[in-house]
Amino acid sequence: MEQSFMPYIGSFFWMSLLLLVGILLRANIKIFQKFLFPSAIIAGFLGFILMSLGWVGMPIAGKWESIPQSTFTMITTHLFAFGFVGIGLMSGDSGQKGKGKEILKGALWMTFLFLGMLYLQSVIGVLVMMGWEAATGEGLTSAVGFLAGHGFTQGPGQTLAIAGGWEKMGLADCVSIGLAFSAVGFFVAALVGVPIANWGIRKGYTTHSTQTMSKDFLAGMEPTAKSPGLFHITHSSNVDSMSYHLAIMGLVYLLGFGLSYLLRYYLFPKALWGATFGFIFAWGLVMAIVFRKILNAMGGGKFIDENTLRRLTGITVDFMVISVMMAVQVNTLQKYMVPFLIITGIMSVVTPAVIMFLGRRVGKFGFERSLVMLGYCTGTGASGLLLLRLVDPEFKTTAAVETGLMNIFALLTLPLLFLIFLMPKYGLAYLLKVEVIFGIIMFLTIFVLHKLKYFGSRQY
Repeated sequence: MEQSFMPYIGSFFWMSLLLLVGILLRANIKIFQKFLFPSAIIAGFLGFILMSLGWVGMPIAGKWESIPQSTFTMITTHLFAFGFVGIGLMSGDSGQKGKGKEILKGALWMTFLFLGMLYLQSVIGVLVMMGWEAATGEGLTSAVGFLAGHGFTQGPGQTLAIAGGWEKMGLADCVSIGLAFSAVGFFVAALVGVPIANWGIRKGYTTHSTQTMSKDFLAGMEPTAKSPGLFHITHSSNVDSMSYHLAIMGLVYLLGFGLSYLLRYYLFPKALWGATFGFIFAWGLVMAIVFRKILNAMGGGKFIDENTLRRLTGITVDFMVISVMMAVQVNTLQKYMVPFLIITGIMSVVTPAVIMFLGRRVGKFGFERSLVMLGYCTGTGASGLLLLRLVDPEFKTTAAVETGLMNIFALLTLPLLFLIFLMPKYGLAYLLKVEVIFGIIMFLTIFVLHKLKYFGSRQY
């Protein structure tokens, strides 16, 4: 019987234990509260240490059986894709009626900046790796430098999809280094983003006056909160509302699987097969958006509670953060340690510098938009919203809504993902040229729109 717990149930046990330890440490250690480290990041860092020591496993049939990193890699893949299903099912009701033009402006700026930073970070990463290889001749895979941008800006799921495809096409070490970039990005979001947020508050750059952060907020626990946060769609005598929403997400994920299968075996050429199930997060998102549109058209939108979807999506993010850090192979990371530290060091300076410089010229809500994009371009959407809460705790600005619209606009770049995926076939120079060209286009577009005063006047 005990064999049935390995490896996935055993992995869940470990992630649950580590998350509770992370919650306890956040509630009691000042340094974690100062930088608002989410409990999942603390848990993931502890998991990385324990995985490196070989202590993560379970006693099975009288002996200790370790859980391999590949298990957590697979968990990361599915949690990320499942979370995108939840995002796609949300209606996108902004609660910002009458501000459509302002939201569109902000979302466009965020989209161009998001893509521009992705290409800029990727180019920085690969140039450093190529330079290091030329100087040392250590035989490392220079292509992993591209994953710096994907790890920081797109997060672990998309990085894993690309890196996994590259490894299947013959490039070594991509998955572990790509996930390592993603893991470091979460720390940068907190270590750099929180001080910038506090600086903006002191300087008066925020749109709304912010309240002093309560002890509960710093500790990350609200034991006296009375708000249920969720609405019951189903009657409890029939089926639990959470089960109902989870079943909907499961159905849509199945549709995403079906679309991936159709693309792989009937529509895509063999060279693009890795961009089918490897990009199931994208296909799941597409199916979720279509499913919700059809449901709304049939008058069924009232049978979905947005807050429940947010909670379920939040669960996938928390456990995904832990799993991605536990999936990093320390032996592989050690080989790349020096160039890895150089790349992350450069990006930790360049990323906030570029975003804050451009953000002060984006017009209304410039500081809030800058801060949420800083989180996006060093961690994930969750990191961006966490930083935004520091300066806009009640989400009174349009910045939070604009990030949702930005994700929809970014779907237009899916064809570019196929070009990136085929890099091993065409070589480093091919992808470097593509990313430089697209990066220039993105930043040039922002520059032109600023000059035309499309976004408005400088705010800070």
